[in-house]
Amino acid sequence: MRFAYAALTIVLCVGCGALPATKWTTAGFSESVEVLPPLQPEKPAPLVVGSTKLEDINPDPKIVEVNITAKKAQIAISPGRTVDMLTYNGLFPGPLLEANVGDRVIVHFKNELDEETTIHWHGLRISDQMDGNPRIQNPVMPGGTFDYDFVVPDAGSFWYHPHMNVHQQIERGLYAPLIVRGPDEPVYAIERYFMLDDLHLVRNKIPSNTNYGVPPTGIHGLYGEIFLINGRESTVNDFASAGRNHLERWRLVNTANARTMEVSIKNAVFRVIGTDGGLVEPYFATKLVLPIGRRFDIEVFFNQVGPAVLQTTDEIGPTGTEQIPLFTMNVTNDAETTLPPVWTVPPMPERTSNKTGTLTFDFTFDANDNVVWMINGKAHNHDPVLTFKKGDTVELTLRNLAPMTPHPFHLHGQFFKVISGESVEPGLKDTVRIPPGGTVVVQAYMDNPGLWMAHCHILEHSELGMMATIEVDP
Repeated sequence: MRFAYAALTIVLCVGCGALPATKWTTAGFSESVEVLPPLQPEKPAPLVVGSTKLEDINPDPKIVEVNITAKKAQIAISPGRTVDMLTYNGLFPGPLLEANVGDRVIVHFKNELDEETTIHWHGLRISDQMDGNPRIQNPVMPGGTFDYDFVVPDAGSFWYHPHMNVHQQIERGLYAPLIVRGPDEPVYAIERYFMLDDLHLVRNKIPSNTNYGVPPTGIHGLYGEIFLINGRESTVNDFASAGRNHLERWRLVNTANARTMEVSIKNAVFRVIGTDGGLVEPYFATKLVLPIGRRFDIEVFFNQVGPAVLQTTDEIGPTGTEQIPLFTMNVTNDAETTLPPVWTVPPMPERTSNKTGTLTFDFTFDANDNVVWMINGKAHNHDPVLTFKKGDTVELTLRNLAPMTPHPFHLHGQFFKVISGESVEPGLKDTVRIPPGGTVVVQAYMDNPGLWMAHCHILEHSELGMMATIEVDP
């Protein structure tokens, strides 16, 4: 059996995995390259281009011990624009935390901000005591410290960010990439982790949150006029280069306050190889919809000479759109031949739902005409809205009663499979977009006991009340 990398007219090819031999047909060219599967290197650490990796201060190969400090810094997001921001270790985005499945991770965290904060390890199924949930963990006060200590159970692309005053702290720069590698991870010569964002500035400053509850921001969340990729303005477009027939692994995450990112790659071909819950059987796609918090891992094949452009769609008025270039790869005529990694994705176990639950997402207004967002009719509900037993498989219905805005629903500490609605794609998720006025049904695997935040990841919505707790009883 064979598969072909062809032009971007291919929309979807589920199950086109790594096969005994591979034939690439380069769009626009008559020649093809036939290769045999390569031998997998034993354990080289792939180069993650563009990320500063945290220094592991522990010599034990099964322990990753690092120092992270939240601090203010001036960040040049373009040659002519410097912004006062919040950072991890003075970097924007913050430094890459990298570990292997089963590693113990110890993070010595220090807060040098003027406000309290925490760190949430988005997507990791760890103890709720280490999840950065301010309903459980005492927030780290200014000048204070806290040691996060946990074992990473799952491979995948994750990220870390605060869970205090999130619409300001994340908007002002507190987020960073996190990678956990599995024992049978596909190895690429180059990986890139792209953190997609937008930023709203007033006279080169990030405004305060004084009126964040007032429409339209309170309804739709904050949309920025400046698109960022890895902390740089999209207009800067720091170019890179590669030869034709080159392969890379790209990890993508949407870190914006409110904007759903719809990304594609012009003049290149890509396969999806992973999502929130790790690797999937590869499939071709022409675009990816990333609600806030969602991740995709893709294998990018540069099949033609010229600029290959990672881009996102921006809305212009009620009906128009334009493509915003975020990153450009200059593909040269050096006919490199990069061999595709070969790996096996274990089939997802079939589980039968033994419980059901419903979460409804709605809003109201308070006496001052500020927007209040609710889950199951309550805002900022600290009591468990749903309770399950460890090991329950739950058919969870998510209903968006608001007709004007989507809700990217994020569940801490668990994975789920999307059954119906948007994002019915291969793989496990921890984030799913509920369209305006729509319904999504997921099958949630309640395997991790604890008290878990369940919320909309539009940051203004969660701060204005769209936050609940789901209990998983051990």
